[in-house]
Order: sequence, then structure tokens, then C-alpha cells
Amino acid sequence: MRDASWLPERLLGAAMAGSLALGGGLFMLDFKALRALPLGDRQLAALARAVIFSLVLAGVSAGWLAAGLSERTMLPLETACAGSFLTPVLAWFLGFSPPWPLCWAAAAGLGFLESWAGLGLGLFLTRRRFG
Repeated sequence: MRDASWLPERLLGAAMAGSLALGGGLFMLDFKALRALPLGDRQLAALARAVIFSLVLAGVSAGWLAAGLSERTMLPLETACAGSFLTPVLAWFLGFSPPWPLCWAAAAGLGFLESWAGLGLGLFLTRRRFG
């Protein structure tokens, strides 16, 4: 039987990057426009669940891989988490605020792309540091 001692470490890395991608993506969402949609309570709850699920999934893949690659140092995981959180937050602070349907796609896209860019930066710095 295969040893599954790697699974909690990977799940923790995926959960960390996913929750930080959610936190960063929430800055970009337009909640007033979301509440103004002509939807009932159940439809609004389903839409909110879909938004939260997609924002979490934006960072999960890079966090899963970064946790598996962090044998010597946690730098790849830290940079993947930082990229998934900081980029949407910085974009929001710099005034990038698209209207409702686009803000959801922009938040998820920025979280996904920058978590992978952060992972790449972390791997590059780890390779330079440890050779």
C-alpha cells in the first residue's frame, strides 16, 4: 500500500492558496450589483456559492503543486499564495473595477494567473538559492 503522508501537506497548501485567492477576489467583486440582480433568495445563494467556489479554485491548483515542491523551503508556496491574494487586491486599489459579470471573471483570472506566476517566481528563487 502506498504511503499517503504527502496528502495533508498538499491539501493544506491547496487550502491556503485557495482561501487567499478567495480573499483577494472578494476585493474586486461588486456586491451592490450582485444584490441588484433580479434573482430570488435561492438563486442568489446559488450564484454566491458559485462565485466563492470559482474564486477558491483559482488558487487551489498552484497551491497543490507548490506544497508538493516545497521540500527544502516553503518559498514556492508562499509566493503562490502571495500572488493569488495580492494581485487582485492591488488591482482593486489601483482602480481596476469592471462591472458585475466581468469583475467575477477578472477576480478569478487574476487569482489563477498570479498564483501560477508566484509559483514560478518561487521556484526560480529557490533554484537560485539552493542551486
